[in-house]
Amino acid sequence: MDDQEYERSYVNKQSADISNSTVRDIHQTTNRSDNRLLPFVTIIAIVVIGLVVLAVVVASPNNPSTPSSSGQVLPLQTTTPSPSLTATITPTSVPRISLTVYRRTDSTIQVTTGDEITIEANGFIKVGDFVGSVDPNGRTAGMLGASLESYNLQPNFPHGGLMCKVKGESQWRFCGTSLTFTAPFSGILEFEVNDNDQANNSGQYDVTVQIR
Repeated sequence: MDDQEYERSYVNKQSADISNSTVRDIHQTTNRSDNRLLPFVTIIAIVVIGLVVLAVVVASPNNPSTPSSSGQVLPLQTTTPSPSLTATITPTSVPRISLTVYRRTDSTIQVTTGDEITIEANGFIKVGDFVGSVDPNGRTAGMLGASLESYNLQPNFPHGGLMCKVKGESQWRFCGTSLTFTAPFSGILEFEVNDNDQANNSGQYDVTVQIR
């Protein structure tokens, strides 16, 4: 091999080595670049997927849109209704007013037209030796069935029975042990024992009044 051929062979070998080395450098550089770009590519992919999902949700029939004043379609804003509040009211007890009655009594109990008045009474009053003791229901006859009407303030009511009215009424109501009525007008409640001779009486009726 002459010098010229040797020189050409040497040059070709050097060129091949340089080419191979350059290719390896390019591959290594590319691999390093790919590794550096991988996180950014991942982030971009996540953002793109998120935008696609958002577009699908906005276009869903469950999220209807309404046109704006400018003609642009805007998402319809909906509000979630607040849970209804259910109020439970417990009736309060009606006050009971207590008093004792053994003769005509003008109470301080004021009633108003239309009030529902409930009166309850118990106890005993001795209305004389001839009749003895009676409760608020009174007694319709004496010993041996003798009539007691002549001893009554209100002839058609039992003797010694409890009566009441709103002051201003012309007639008494018979209460007995229990009575509920509606006030015909406003005024004060009055009570009486149906006996026209109360000087020899003893005892009392315990009366309670409720007004609704």
